[in-house]
This record gives sequence, structure tokens and C-alpha cells, in this order.
Amino acid sequence: MSMKALVDVTDQITILKPGVYSTTEGAAPTPLNFSGVIANRVDVHVGTITDGVHTPSILDSPDGETWTVVDPLFLEGGLVPFASNTNQAFSYLGANQFLEVVTTVIGAPETGGAYGIVATVTMRKQP
Repeated sequence: MSMKALVDVTDQITILKPGVYSTTEGAAPTPLNFSGVIANRVDVHVGTITDGVHTPSILDSPDGETWTVVDPLFLEGGLVPFASNTNQAFSYLGANQFLEVVTTVIGAPETGGAYGIVATVTMRKQP
């Protein structure tokens, strides 16, 4: 019987496509599937926030359908309302299979704010 080594593979996945978001243009995030993921880092790249308050929420789900706000105990780092040109990052330490980041925009934004969210994940695979 031959033994095969395990290989760590790193990939980047876009959760929220970079763009300008306001209350009239809802940000539709792509849920991240953590199946097989052994390490992760989620980066929020923030450009100019022209108006409105853009507040992110980190949600997880066991099935990709029922979402709950992640307990801070399961995060390394976290997110606060976006400020212009101030990037943020966190790592998810929980056990649920799916994760997404949604934003709520309040105020009276006419032009909104520019941001995007990317996850870097490492998976262990057999070559």
C-alpha cells in the first residue's frame, strides 16, 4: 500500500464583489463554504465611504439556509462600521459549514460607499 502525502492548497474566494453600495443597491454576498477548510482569513477592502453608515454583520449557518450572527468567541478579530480607506480582517473559528458577511446601510446615502470582501482559505487535499 502506498502512502500519499497531504498538500495544503490556498485559494482566494470573493464573498462580495468590489463595488459601490448604498441603500438602493443592496450588496448580495456569496456565502463561503468551509467544507475542507483548515485555515481562513477574511479581508474587507474599504475605499471611500461618501455617505451613510455601512455596518457589517458576520453570519454563519450549518446548512446555507438558516443564518445567525456569529458569537465573537468564534472570531479572531471582527468588523466595525466601515470608515473610508480603512481595511479590516477577521478569521472564523466556528464549526458551521457556511459563512457570509452582510452590510446594513442606514442614513440617507446618495452615493454610498465602495468596498469588497475576499476570503483566503487553506484546504488540505490529497494530490
